Amino acid sequence: MFQEYETLGVDAVLFSSYGLAEYFQIALRAHAGLNCIWIGAATPVQKAPKGPAGIIGPDGKWVAQCPATPEPCLVTAVLDRDDPVYDIPLRKARPWRLKARAGDIYREKIVDDPRSENRNVY
Repeated sequence: MFQEYETLGVDAVLFSSYGLAEYFQIALRAHAGLNCIWIGAATPVQKAPKGPAGIIGPDGKWVAQCPATPEPCLVTAVLDRDDPVYDIPLRKARPWRLKARAGDIYREKIVDDPRSENRNVY
């Protein structure tokens, strides 16, 4: 799903969940970094101690995060495509991944060998 957002040219996705357990936080950071998009992670305040809400950048790092306390909180961040911090994710990695996923980078390197056609034997 997140890969499709990248393909569509989306800059940011709001991910709402009833709690952001550690594995959700890891997965969201990975999705943000692998697909070079910002992710706003929203969760109810009573679940903050197990994983607070926040914003993840296209480099997979937290840009802003609420404290892990059951107190109302709001964080904001400027989603600036021209920020030098995001040069690699947005200007290099994202265009390269789009070309690679479309098959435009490795197509000429595909080996035409009968052994590669039969995937049921070694």
